[in-house]
Amino acid sequence: MKLSDSQLVRELCEFIGPTLVALTSGTTDRSDVTAWITGTKKLKLLERNRLETAHRLLNDIAEQDSNDMARVWFIGANCGPETGSPCEALRDDRLDDAMASANRWLSPEEMGG
Repeated sequence: MKLSDSQLVRELCEFIGPTLVALTSGTTDRSDVTAWITGTKKLKLLERNRLETAHRLLNDIAEQDSNDMARVWFIGANCGPETGSPCEALRDDRLDDAMASANRWLSPEEMGG
């Protein structure tokens, strides 16, 4: 089931907080997060794609490890040749890099870990 803008943003805020939601979406105005939750503003397509991907990857990692470890991955994992965390990769529309980082986290044996 596809989440509404409000549900998606609310769940992510509960998971990673409004500051990281704003960063990940790419918005320059943190008040957008509140506007998305209240429905006074709609997510733009790119913002929604970034946040949906973040939601899916965070939940995949939390399911295997924990919510705390998913947050650690989201703000601290390296996303390959382009430095930066998964939240920064998503903000910069490097969704493939964020997904590859999540796959490495979920399957460390493939990386020799």
